[in-house]
Formats: sequence, structure tokens, C-alpha cells
Amino acid sequence: MYPVSEAYKNAISQNERNVRIAGTITLKDNSVIQIDDEDILQGSLYFTEQCVSGEDIEVGNVYASELGFTLTAPPANPYILDGARVVINFGIETSEGVWEYVPLGYFYVTDIERKNTAVSLKALDGMILLDVDLSGVLTMGTPYELITSCCTKAGITLTTTSSAFNTFANGNKIFTLPSDSKVQTCRDLIMWLCQLMGAFARMNRLGQLEIVPIKAS
Repeated sequence: MYPVSEAYKNAISQNERNVRIAGTITLKDNSVIQIDDEDILQGSLYFTEQCVSGEDIEVGNVYASELGFTLTAPPANPYILDGARVVINFGIETSEGVWEYVPLGYFYVTDIERKNTAVSLKALDGMILLDVDLSGVLTMGTPYELITSCCTKAGITLTTTSSAFNTFANGNKIFTLPSDSKVQTCRDLIMWLCQLMGAFARMNRLGQLEIVPIKAS
């Protein structure tokens, strides 16, 4: 859960509320495009996240959340948006003239579809940054050490602490990735480790990796 103020909770519970979207698109050359409600086709914005593929509880999942929307005034060459980082914030007016924002996450454009003068974008969260090979990554150590090594290579932050790992099943044991393993990427390795710990991985709203144990309710 993302922390919000009591004023936010009160505003979001009202039948009538003023909301808006504000965010940025950072291109691969580090130039930044500011976007808000006026730039997004009404009704086109969606956000989905999950930790299981269906109704059954599964361990070891490393699903990426998805964000999509249609830009009404895209760049002249919309394909410069490929791989761009998108940060979207949802804002609500908590009192007259006062707005509080909640980030939806950090996403990376994977699909671009031109529609007349508009462009529809689909973006996945930072989990896709872990789809890189294991060269230079530790393959023997504790789950915390191995996952930290994966995050270092992918350039993302692991927000789950080593002390938290020690509370997970097998969290403080040393593992060696078998030589005949089918694990090929950092994401695969994290999935394998999560299975060993009875956990799943997700990216939080600040673009950081979290390892979450599955617990009985």
C-alpha cells in the first residue's frame, strides 16, 4: 500500500471528487515530455497489476504491471517513444486548490500504435529491466545476495532489506544455481529464488523491486 494522508482518504471516499493526471515521458536521450489530462485521450488510460495468473495462489511469480494510454498530440515521430520511461501520478484535490498525488509506478514503452493523429502506448513496469543475461551476476549465495546482484546489473533498487529476507522461508540459506538449470536471465533467477522462499516479486510505485512472502490469511 502506498502511504497517503487522511485528507486523501477522505477525498477519495467522496461521491464527487476532482482528480487529474500528471506525469513525464523520458526519452532514451534523457529529454523529458510533460503530460497531463489534456494530452491523454479521455477513457484511454488503464493500469493493471497482478501477483498470480489466475485464481490459484502461486509462488515465484515475477509479473510486470501494465500501463496504457493514448496521446492526443504525440511527437512528430512517435517511434522515438520506444523504450521511453513513463511516470504517471494520480492527483486528487483534498481541499480547495490543494492536490495530493500518488504515483502509479515507473513504466517502459513496449508497444506503439499510431491511430490517425493520436498514438496509443503500452508500457510495462521495471520488471522487464531484469530480462537480461546472467553475465557478471552471482549464482551462489543467499537469496538476498543473488537478488541484489541481479538488481545491480539491471540498474534498479531492491527495497526489501536483508533482515526481511532472514524472516522468509530459506531466506538465510546459501544456494547454488545448478549448472544444468534453464535459468537464463536475472528475472528467471529471481523467480527461482522466490519459489524457494515461498514468495513473489513485484515493482512498487517508486520503481523499486519488492520481494513479498505469501502468507496464509
